[in-house]
Amino acid sequence: MVELSIKGTGKFEVIESDTLVMSGTIRETKAPSQERLDDKNTKHLASEKYKISQRDFYNEMRTKQSFTNVQVINASRNIEDAIMTHYSSIIDLLVNILTPDKIWTTLRHMKIALSPKPCKSWNTNPIHSHDPTNVRWTEGVGIEDINNVVKVEYAALNPQDVLIANKSFYAEPSELIGKNRIVRSSLGLEFSGLDSNGDRVMGVTLGNSMSNFTWAVPKSWSFEDRATVPLSYLEAYSALIVKAEVKTEEKVMHVNPCTGFGLAVLNLAVQKKCDIFVSYETEAEKKLLKATVSSIPENRLIKIVGDNYRDDVLLKTNDQGVDVVICNNCKVKKLEVFFTISKRQDRVVLISDLNESTIHETIGMEIFLKEISLYSVVPKRIILADSATKISLSNMLKDGINSGIVKPLARNIYKRESLNEAFNNYLNNTQLGKIIVKVQPEGSNKNEAPVLPRILCSSQKSYLIIEGLTDFGLELIDWLVTRGAKRVVIGSSLNNDNGYKNLRLAHWQTYGVQIVLHKQLDLSQQQTIKGLFKGASSLGPVDGIFDLRRTDVNSSGSKDSLILTTRTDEESRSTCSELWLFVVCSAVANAGSLTSVKKFGQIKSNDSLQDEFVQEILKRRKKNGLHGLLIRWRLKNFRHYNNSVNTNITLPPVRKYLEKLDEILGTEEKLIEVSYIVSATNEVEEDPTEIEAINSEQKEAEDFVRGLYEQYGVYVEGFSYLQV
Repeated sequence: MVELSIKGTGKFEVIESDTLVMSGTIRETKAPSQERLDDKNTKHLASEKYKISQRDFYNEMRTKQSFTNVQVINASRNIEDAIMTHYSSIIDLLVNILTPDKIWTTLRHMKIALSPKPCKSWNTNPIHSHDPTNVRWTEGVGIEDINNVVKVEYAALNPQDVLIANKSFYAEPSELIGKNRIVRSSLGLEFSGLDSNGDRVMGVTLGNSMSNFTWAVPKSWSFEDRATVPLSYLEAYSALIVKAEVKTEEKVMHVNPCTGFGLAVLNLAVQKKCDIFVSYETEAEKKLLKATVSSIPENRLIKIVGDNYRDDVLLKTNDQGVDVVICNNCKVKKLEVFFTISKRQDRVVLISDLNESTIHETIGMEIFLKEISLYSVVPKRIILADSATKISLSNMLKDGINSGIVKPLARNIYKRESLNEAFNNYLNNTQLGKIIVKVQPEGSNKNEAPVLPRILCSSQKSYLIIEGLTDFGLELIDWLVTRGAKRVVIGSSLNNDNGYKNLRLAHWQTYGVQIVLHKQLDLSQQQTIKGLFKGASSLGPVDGIFDLRRTDVNSSGSKDSLILTTRTDEESRSTCSELWLFVVCSAVANAGSLTSVKKFGQIKSNDSLQDEFVQEILKRRKKNGLHGLLIRWRLKNFRHYNNSVNTNITLPPVRKYLEKLDEILGTEEKLIEVSYIVSATNEVEEDPTEIEAINSEQKEAEDFVRGLYEQYGVYVEGFSYLQV
């Protein structure tokens, strides 16, 4: 990286990779001839024999390092022009561009960012796996073929949304099977809106899937009212009625009641005419509790200060304790205190996902000598419950609505544009009650909204994966399946003699995916390519083609790869009239040798020369209005590669690359280079994957500059450019 620093006095410094190359002054003079060196000992240098180019001059300065007091004399232009002319002629700016406004610019690295587009269906997801707190509206699945669609007006945030954002909703491997493996869970499990008949409904769903958890609601309730009710009251019924089996006039201690679930439990307990004790920590919480249930006596409001509330409860119950304790997401270390305020042979209900080992490690077994029954309610398991459980809870909620027991809860409303603020406020627990977000844009009658686009596959079309039995190929197919692909054809020169590969294929078939595998193929033969296209077309119109021949970094990268790509291009033009994606992938050379790599010239693709020909193929496709994209997967280390064989090099997992496919496939470029920053230390890099777009002219400039640098053995961190 070459940098020019210019001060207002005309002084400048040229720095390359933190090393001072030269410094000096640029100034104007009206008599340049008087300031020229006229040493007779230097006249012989005027000979053509001794003339050097501007580039050689710069390389010499860089080799000697720290040239100082260089003077540049300008007689015909102003000082600003002189500075840029000197810099561009000596340094050459690596690559020079003169804009129509006569401004010097250069080609530089630019990260690719998706622009929002109008969509008819959308959901909420984190945009980066390394930062689950940064959530955005993203494109959802198509809804054209769905008969009864609910237009969601408002959605609520719950603890389960945090689990989804952190990708920990399915905590156990046994949960992540079948449909749960491929349904894309999104934030906003609790919603209100209009169904296809125009009726106002509320409901609970997971991942925009079909929901049998929907209820008609009173017309007097607003959309905001409805979004506060479903999941909170389902949890409340499950805890208070199903688990604790609370009875009239029983004493109920409710800890941490100022959440959606907590307020719902409070309403149900009041309707059951229970003697309610509720805890609070701040005056704001106390005010909310009084507003929710005004009939609560003052002596039933217990302020938590350390563990002193145990004595308050026992004092107000004549040392008998309470019949039921509801612990709403309480800290594990406080569980033992809750047991001590329970009567003998009574019930404690935990609203959390604590396993038995955690409970036993915290409170031991002695406390159970009081014959206390311990129950847990895991909210996410209500959503994933069997049909009988769902029907039972659904009927309880329906009866509660009809009888007036179920009431809307206190909430905070956020506009659609404030989604990320709402989510982070929920994470930080800065507000009491429910947090509700408006889903539909204000003043829009088109049923569309601007969202970040996502790659979604068609279940009615087929996808051809060439050389799909490699590690990268298997991960790519898995990604396509999770994006909706149901018909996949795999062509491979390898033999499927690996148990892991067979397991992956079997898993996809259990998801309802039709997999057709052609193995040990001679992919250089035209008839082989024709056969693959014929097989893919028989499953449905070919929607995507992925040529992964160059992703095996240990392969020789022969000319067969180019022949394959050429014939794939030709065959797709004649047989794939509905083709959406035509993608060629090329990988970096064997990453296992990186521990001893020091020059960039040693880090290059086995098929780098072939990539040039692939670009020509894709250029013709673009010219003909067809899709074509070359993705170059490579490693990059901004801190230079260490020459020590003991250095711990962190290699990039394939999934890190695939997480960027939405941005990659969503561009209009024909060449994308994806760099993964390799850490030569034990430090953990935060989202180090970068995506850069290159066109053929920029690629030519890149190769030229790289060649200049490599002949001197200088590290180049990678030249991939977007013009600015």
